[in-house]
Amino acid sequence: APVISSLHGSWLGERDGLFTASKYKESAVWANPNDLIMRFTAKRYAQFENIAINYSNICVSNSNATKEDFLKRYSPPNNWDCKVIHWGVDTEMFFPLRQDNEDDFILYSKVREKYNIQKNAHLLLAVGRLAARKGFGLLLQSFSKVKKKSPNSILVIVGRGNLRSRLLRQAKRLGLEGSVFIESSMKFDELAFPSYNSLIIDKKLAQGKDCKYEYSGYCLEPQNNPSNSLSDSISLIFDYFRSRFDIQENSYRIYGHSGGSQFVHRYLLFGQDARVEKAVMANAGWYTFLKDINYPYGVKDMPISEDRLKWFLSVKGAIMLGDEDTDPNDGSLRNDKGAKEQGNNRFQRGIRYFERNVLIADSLDMPFRWRLQVVKNAAHENSKMIQAAAPFLLEDI
Repeated sequence: APVISSLHGSWLGERDGLFTASKYKESAVWANPNDLIMRFTAKRYAQFENIAINYSNICVSNSNATKEDFLKRYSPPNNWDCKVIHWGVDTEMFFPLRQDNEDDFILYSKVREKYNIQKNAHLLLAVGRLAARKGFGLLLQSFSKVKKKSPNSILVIVGRGNLRSRLLRQAKRLGLEGSVFIESSMKFDELAFPSYNSLIIDKKLAQGKDCKYEYSGYCLEPQNNPSNSLSDSISLIFDYFRSRFDIQENSYRIYGHSGGSQFVHRYLLFGQDARVEKAVMANAGWYTFLKDINYPYGVKDMPISEDRLKWFLSVKGAIMLGDEDTDPNDGSLRNDKGAKEQGNNRFQRGIRYFERNVLIADSLDMPFRWRLQVVKNAAHENSKMIQAAAPFLLEDI
């Protein structure tokens, strides 16, 4: 079996981060015992990292910066096979403010009222452990410059650590008292909600364009701009592994849970990849129904050929739902008008999505090879769903 190493950072990089923090006069650089240990043991543990990158078949880095860090500080082999795969974003949790959604604006207003934010003022968010090498001192210095241009701005830092008092004193010295808040924790719906400017993407994407498909200010152009889509991306990854490890199979099986389940069913429907042999879609928060309503909740005017629809309905697919995934107030569950019309919770929405596909296949006299499986005693839990999916995915192998 191939050995794959995941690179999230290096010991030498973390150590040098402490030196940089000291250079920029971050508070209490060497006060944390863990930081002291890192300073004096980084070289020793770097030897093990160097062994790992030299004896792995593939290394997967979470950023270009991490890959460059290992190239610069370590001794990878000349034929080092390292791929950069950025961490994904769960679009059920992080999404732009929907201007026409009443629930969004209630929460939006609640968060801003908590910090007494004036209309049109900026609310900035920083999340991370309160350690010197995270650079919060430099962040405060930078924020003091922001305040000069935008006096009503507020900075919220969410994180735990022993620097809270020091950072608040620094904020006071910089004249930022009352404009900087440090929370040890926040409710996730408040933390993830896009009332923070750092989580709002520029809404100019849909302005000044001849945009046929628009959603919350974003221009969706799957039919005009293939570079914006993932039409055969998984197939390309599969081809890489086939070539790399001399795999003879020409088809593959795919599983997705929650946001991953959303990706899978849309990839099957809108993509060009026909090499998926089996697909499991588990506990999606909401779906793109085969209905004549606007995308993303329906397929009105979307470019789906008859051949693709026939393939979509005939592929061996499974909708898997946890029988306890029924909380209508789950903080990560989308609950705008379009989502609520599909049902009150993930379980209801999954049942209705499956029944709709059965109806479409029957009305068009197309073969339908999907199955519906309810997993007992499972809520929104990937660990239980993947165990239930394994027999279906691995049978006849």
